[in-house]
Amino acid sequence: MVNRAVVQEYQSPIVEQAIAVAERGGIESVTAHAVAAAAGVSEQTVRNQFPTDDSLVAAISAALAAQLTVAMQQTFFDALGATDVTGLRGLRILL
Repeated sequence: MVNRAVVQEYQSPIVEQAIAVAERGGIESVTAHAVAAAAGVSEQTVRNQFPTDDSLVAAISAALAAQLTVAMQQTFFDALGATDVTGLRGLRILL
């Protein structure tokens, strides 16, 4: 069985470095080799978590979407002065 905490520990820095690689050279520069070099890990370590370059790009997309979601929620919460804007009630307030 895979220890999810260990997987996430490695994925987060790898995804962060993949984002940095994309910021410097564009999305086409995101390769396991480039990300491994930026993260200071072996290419095999990157491949263990992300078998293809496309899976690295997908992880970048998911991470950025999650960051955007958190930022938008915080902005709405701040604007509304609300602390509990969840569920259907939260949706109604935000809309």
